[in-house]
Amino acid sequence: MPMYEYQCSLCGEEFEELVSSTTADHEVECPACEREGSAKRKLSTFATSGSHTLGSLGSSSVGGGSSSGFS
Repeated sequence: MPMYEYQCSLCGEEFEELVSSTTADHEVECPACEREGSAKRKLSTFATSGSHTLGSLGSSSVGGGSSSGFS
């Protein structure tokens, strides 16, 4: 089961919840105010930042190396 990040639209509490992929957002309960259906799934920063690797940036944008033209 994946871990998802949520934020309560009523009290603003941010929390993580281990839920099955078939669980709908309206079934998740906020642990602070205990209201079911108030939690909205957040876009995970891990999922969005994992698309770039150091190798895909190219050597010219990382470090300076000897190709910088400076002696």
